[in-house]
Amino acid sequence: MPKKKKIGTRRHLHIDPYIWAGEDPRKDKLVEWYDALPARKRTKMVVELLLAAIHGELGAAVAADMSGAENEENKSALEDLLKNMRMDEE
Repeated sequence: MPKKKKIGTRRHLHIDPYIWAGEDPRKDKLVEWYDALPARKRTKMVVELLLAAIHGELGAAVAADMSGAENEENKSALEDLLKNMRMDEE
C-alpha cells in the first residue's frame, strides 16, 4: 500500500538557535524549559507553542504578563518577533 500523501507544502523554518544565557532570567528560564523537553519532540513542541501564541490561544496569559508600563519594551519585542516570522509566499 502506498504511503499516504500529506496535504500542503513542506517547509524548513530557519529560526536562530543561539540564545545568550545568563544575561536575562527569562532566557535562562526558556533554556531550562527547552532542556527539560523530550529530545526528539523539542522542535515540534516549540512550533506548537509559537502557533498557539500567534493564533491568540495564549492570549490571556500574554495579556496578563504584558500589562504594565515596565513591560512595554517586551511587548514591542514580541510584536517585532511575530512580524519577522510572517512570510509572504507566492
